[in-house]
Amino acid sequence: MNTEDAIWPRLLTLIEEIPTVGVSSLTGSKSLERTTDLVSDLGLTGDDAFAFMERYAEEFGVDRGDYDSSNYFEPESLWILPRWKKRKPKLLITLGMLESAARDGVWNTERLRFLSSVHSAD
Repeated sequence: MNTEDAIWPRLLTLIEEIPTVGVSSLTGSKSLERTTDLVSDLGLTGDDAFAFMERYAEEFGVDRGDYDSSNYFEPESLWILPRWKKRKPKLLITLGMLESAARDGVWNTERLRFLSSVHSAD
């Protein structure tokens, strides 16, 4: 098996370590696909998202490129803060995007968004 073939299983192993994913795998409620979104499907936000993406980049040797966590994840916040605060729309961040960036070795937002839209049309 070459290194590229090993990316997907290694990525799934890393994803399974996210607390919200571990709980859902016990109940069998989540299926991990390349179209799985880290935020809406896996509930990843705030400090957990930051820590996960740091670990992901280190594990797969992905250069930051034009990655900006605020494009994908909400920051940590207190529940008492008002929900009416205007927020910019977030971009999808899928497992397929993580896999592609790991293959490329760099985060390129436009390329990953394009690849994500192609995969979701399949």
